[in-house]
Amino acid sequence: MESHQQSCRLAHELLRPPQACFSDTSGAPHQPDIAQLRMADSFYATALSSTQELELLVVDLRQADGLPLCEPQNTKGNYPTTGILIEELSPDAAAKAQERQLQEQLLFNSCLVVALYAADPVLLTPWTTHQLSMASRGLLQALVPAGLSAVAKNVLQGAARQQRSTNEQFLVSVLPQLLSHFKLCFNQDVYQYEKAELPRQPEPDTFTRCLAGRQLAFLVRQLGYQQLGTVLPAALPCVLATVKDQSPAVQCYGLHALRHIAEEALSPDLKPHQRQLMTVAAESLVGCEDAVWSVAAPTACAILCSIGSNCQGPGHQEVMGEMLQQAETQCHKKARRLVWLEAIKPVFAVLGLQTLRFFSKLMPLLLSWCQEPDRATQLKALEVLQEVVRHTWPRMPAHASFLWSQLHVIQEQLQANTASDTASDHSDLNGSHSDALEQKMQMQLENIAKMLCLCGGSDFQCALRDACCESDSVKADVMLHAVAGLVKK
Repeated sequence: MESHQQSCRLAHELLRPPQACFSDTSGAPHQPDIAQLRMADSFYATALSSTQELELLVVDLRQADGLPLCEPQNTKGNYPTTGILIEELSPDAAAKAQERQLQEQLLFNSCLVVALYAADPVLLTPWTTHQLSMASRGLLQALVPAGLSAVAKNVLQGAARQQRSTNEQFLVSVLPQLLSHFKLCFNQDVYQYEKAELPRQPEPDTFTRCLAGRQLAFLVRQLGYQQLGTVLPAALPCVLATVKDQSPAVQCYGLHALRHIAEEALSPDLKPHQRQLMTVAAESLVGCEDAVWSVAAPTACAILCSIGSNCQGPGHQEVMGEMLQQAETQCHKKARRLVWLEAIKPVFAVLGLQTLRFFSKLMPLLLSWCQEPDRATQLKALEVLQEVVRHTWPRMPAHASFLWSQLHVIQEQLQANTASDTASDHSDLNGSHSDALEQKMQMQLENIAKMLCLCGGSDFQCALRDACCESDSVKADVMLHAVAGLVKK
């Protein structure tokens, strides 16, 4: 009993990093500044020592069978589904029940410690270090029940994939019980009753919700497609609550978790939640800050792609329409524009010919960005334009001549920029990087020209053939030179 209490105390202390050191004035996580480094170093050392001590206690308790396996128990039929169960316990049974409660509390708190400190490549975690992350991973191995630990010991020398599968099985068994903690942290439309309303409790502060959002996102991101299909109905309401949170920092954690679900879960598992996912994806794009936009746009596109090729429903049009609306109003900023162009590329493979519905807004944006002074934007826009032409090729005869004329303008600008750079004789790293971008842009232009030549229709090909008959034009026009071999009889 004393070991359980000591372990619970250590876990409880670890679950609350000092807010004054790791958050800004709004409560959002941030890296400690110079004045806070001494406090941060002190916390890192204390947390590392506590995590290692907690791991040793958990190992001892696990070996002595002092921790529950946390396997799902089927109690249906033994307890009422509604109401309150009152049961009188003997002193021995009460002592065992209390010990069991301490065991479960230790198990769940330890899992939350792992979810708070273990490293993740995309989740902002200023309160951890590499050593602390490795210690939390060791704690996770100690928490794995004996049946799975035997597998883990055999795998430590070999396939890391099987080790990850072992951890996934354990997290799946624990996550349903941990969701009650997240539901209390995100007191927002998680409980649903038909005829009664849940009294709203005081909402936790922003930093507390950020810690919970990070824990939930980490746990979700550890699961593969098989495990996500099992826990998705229970975990999705909590994930969506983080996405709808009023704090941008909490929204980022929720969007990272939602993107992982969209990319990893199977389409049949997502189908029952299609409408809800599409609505949240569209709403997350509206009025978000730049930091949230860098996650919200890829997440919305990942949800759109993961649902499947059935684009007739209103959900696909809602998400795509909002993406275009945000591009028109917000993408005058370079950072937002580049995120939008990178996120939208895989969408056209899913939309296919349905992309034509959005041509009136999509093509003016792409063609204007292809003529931007910023070369990174030009290259990304040309890549997206190539994807659009590839997946709408049956309708290209109606647009080939216009697109060819626009590509000519882009080609002339590119040649003028190349000539000016050559005259200035750049020899630094920026000049070499600029040359690499120009070469990639030239390759994209030639690829689009070849695609237009192949799918532009007989009239368009005849016009190109006539233009290629003039030798001077072919030599001067790089695009005609690229398609000259395709239009010859």
